[in-house]
Amino acid sequence: MPPTPPTTPRDQTPAPPNTHVEVVLNPVKPGSRYNFVEIGQDRIPITNPIVPLIRAGLRSPAIAGAFAFRFRRSIVIIATCALLAELGLRTLEPRLLGRVYTNQVTAGHPVDMHPPGVRGGPIDLAKPPGTLRVLACGDSVTFGTGVPASSAWPAHLRSMLAQGDARRVEVMNTALPGVNLRQITASFDQVWADYEPDQVVLVLTGNIVSLGWIRRNIEPALPPNPYLDATPAAPSPIQRIAGLRHHIALVGASMLGVESFKFMLGVDDHQPDPQAPFGVMLAHAYRIPAMDPAIREQAWTIFESDLEILRNRVRDAGAELVVAYAPPRFALTDRWRDNLKWVRKERIGDDPVDHAASVCERLGIPFVDPREHLRNALLYEWPVYVIADYTHLDDAGHRALATAIHERSAGFLKTDAAQD
Repeated sequence: MPPTPPTTPRDQTPAPPNTHVEVVLNPVKPGSRYNFVEIGQDRIPITNPIVPLIRAGLRSPAIAGAFAFRFRRSIVIIATCALLAELGLRTLEPRLLGRVYTNQVTAGHPVDMHPPGVRGGPIDLAKPPGTLRVLACGDSVTFGTGVPASSAWPAHLRSMLAQGDARRVEVMNTALPGVNLRQITASFDQVWADYEPDQVVLVLTGNIVSLGWIRRNIEPALPPNPYLDATPAAPSPIQRIAGLRHHIALVGASMLGVESFKFMLGVDDHQPDPQAPFGVMLAHAYRIPAMDPAIREQAWTIFESDLEILRNRVRDAGAELVVAYAPPRFALTDRWRDNLKWVRKERIGDDPVDHAASVCERLGIPFVDPREHLRNALLYEWPVYVIADYTHLDDAGHRALATAIHERSAGFLKTDAAQD
């Protein structure tokens, strides 16, 4: 048997560079040995990618239909369970729906802002004779973030005062989210003192304390009011589609559940930024390694100085300043459902309500402690705080805060009226 000749290419011409080649092995048989390799120089055709996509798109309804038919029983069961869950959530917790916050609405409720910055109804500059006028000041808690204007504590206080006083009663909600004491004082000097209030009620939060330190080097000025002359813009089609999630209770519950779970695992934490400690935790002396304890002391020193200036301006205008403090939900009880954001309470070093009360005592300012009223509301009423929010009050919480303020305000205002 003659030896097998060496394998040599038929054509010694080298293939051009960057050219697609096709190797053809013939015959294809197990155990075959190849005497030569034939290399073709023809380019491999490239198929247009659009064509397979179009074909897949045309076939997808049929594939989906076949899948749905095969698993129709499981799909019906899943859809039924989802529908029942949606209806149940809508019934048990309707606040899962419509949680939209813009310059026109807060949690879906109209802001109802009137010039020069009163939420809940216009107030004339000229004070009618025999009118009892109370000025409500503060940040987003007094403003009523998450509730309609009629549910904010100034509206509740007006109803309570009107029941026991024959005079015309006006309670002006002049609060704005994100303000500090210097901005509140500037607003009083430049706008609200001209309205001749009989009393000024300021509701504090931990955010007011922290913002005083963050903005310590900024000159006092009127805060911007994004709610005045806010014209709604027409949403784009994409925004309309994205906005549908606000109308599905299952989506809202899932988002809140994930948020709470992240706090539980420590993925999200309440540790304030040492350079800009926004939020309530600075006032609570929330201990973290990176936070210099001197920052908290500086914040309370600035707070006391700014509060003294506001007290003097209010007194110069012929009114009295009353101060209250709205505590966060986690600080009121030890129940787990009042701490859904898993605040590590062992890190809290101080009670800001007691601290604010001490400051007011030194300054001779009447102070309102609403904690007992809010605890009772948590036990017997619902809802007290905005859903998944430990700072902002809901209707029952605002009513409890107004009750605590009314107990102090009514006595002063009746005495003041008798003297007049």
